[in-house]
Amino acid sequence: MSTNLAPVEKVVLIHGWVSHPLLMKPLEWRLQRAGFATCNWGYPSLRRSIQDHARDFAAYLNTLDQAPRGGTFHIVAHSLGSIITRCVLQHHRLEHLGRVVMLCPPNRGSHMARRATTLLGNRLRTLAELSDSTDSFVNQLPLATHAQIGIIIAAGDRVVYDNATRLDDAIDYATVPGMHNAVLFKRRVVDLCVRFLKIGKFEEGSQAA
Repeated sequence: MSTNLAPVEKVVLIHGWVSHPLLMKPLEWRLQRAGFATCNWGYPSLRRSIQDHARDFAAYLNTLDQAPRGGTFHIVAHSLGSIITRCVLQHHRLEHLGRVVMLCPPNRGSHMARRATTLLGNRLRTLAELSDSTDSFVNQLPLATHAQIGIIIAAGDRVVYDNATRLDDAIDYATVPGMHNAVLFKRRVVDLCVRFLKIGKFEEGSQAA
């Protein structure tokens, strides 16, 4: 009997701003029950710049990409984690990268980040970089990623508006009830993530809106 089993596909989770890998744990456990191996990658979101975090994340993803018999890996990113992922995709070709799901991504910036920066100044660098101001860091990134990306939007999000989540080459979108962080705890979100990671769309017959 052959023992050359195909490697289990892996999902790398990355959290958002002022967050921690623990907040991604419920989502991680449910992805494991769906048959994926997981890695819950953390970073100090209140310190350093988005580019600094992207360099660290890229180094980690490169170890997965170059691992012998490592197989396909996907990314599920929440909020700021989505922007860090975009920075990696802009500068690195990852041969074994599968698909990417972005949860509530501030792809065109966050109005709340702009307001907070107005009050606090630039003391929190990453917050200023996430502003929806036209000259902010996030708004200087290309809006095309050349990756298979699906975006999940929270209908009650008060941090990132629907139109600020958009990317030019996203494959599909889905909207769920809830707020910016609450989506991480919804079974519906897990089901959508699993479907997109497996077949590249959130629902049968769906397409990018």
